Amino acid sequence: MSNGIKRGWDDQQIRQAYRSRNSLGKLGIAEVVFRLKYESCHRVFNNSSFKSGGRFYGASHLDIPSHMRGFIRINGEPVVELDYDALHVVMLYHLRGIDIDLAQDPYDRIVGPEDRSIKKIALLTAINAPTEAKAIGGIRKELVDKGYRDDILKDKALKSLIARAKLAHTDIADYIASGKGIELQNIDSRIADAILTNMMAENIPALPVHDSFVVPQQYEEKLKQQMVDEYKKILGFEPGVSKKEQRYFPKKWKNWN
Repeated sequence: MSNGIKRGWDDQQIRQAYRSRNSLGKLGIAEVVFRLKYESCHRVFNNSSFKSGGRFYGASHLDIPSHMRGFIRINGEPVVELDYDALHVVMLYHLRGIDIDLAQDPYDRIVGPEDRSIKKIALLTAINAPTEAKAIGGIRKELVDKGYRDDILKDKALKSLIARAKLAHTDIADYIASGKGIELQNIDSRIADAILTNMMAENIPALPVHDSFVVPQQYEEKLKQQMVDEYKKILGFEPGVSKKEQRYFPKKWKNWN
């Protein structure tokens, strides 16, 4: 099935494939027990410098589709995942000493007919890219991987999208297509390291997913306070923190009967 998706199956074909798969019960299997091969995280730095990158990688939970992480169990307990709101965009404003109003979505500020998801991909990819040419290539690859096709992939459309992103965020426009993202990753990894260390000191298990964290539900408020406190220590402003919803399928399948 994975090969079929890579070949470009449409939603209807994927849905039909899921319907045709037998449940374990129908195969006479009552229970499956397995042990994860990769249980620990490690930090990955870039450019031979501890000031570039530094995010956590390695553990198996990082490979679970984002919409399924809410169904993880820790010591048999249901979990909650808390996420920083538009983290890298917000960080750029805070590095400039500007407190951004999150009542208006940073991605929806970009004018144009594109979906929010496209605008988000464009802005975040452009922040990470060192040049506009690299940004265009990176955005195109991300959109293709997400299944987008046709005119949105053309250079003219992507240049327009980047230009409109700069107009929507004039205070940080010079950071777009500047390669700033690797520095932002270093800052958010330091925040993540502090959060995980503090939670572990209180014997609270927490799973990092770059700028979000998964904990047993009973520790939701403790995690939220840690995320706010550690962010403020470094950037001096209060971030937005939101809870991710649990979904069996990606948002694009929300109307699946």
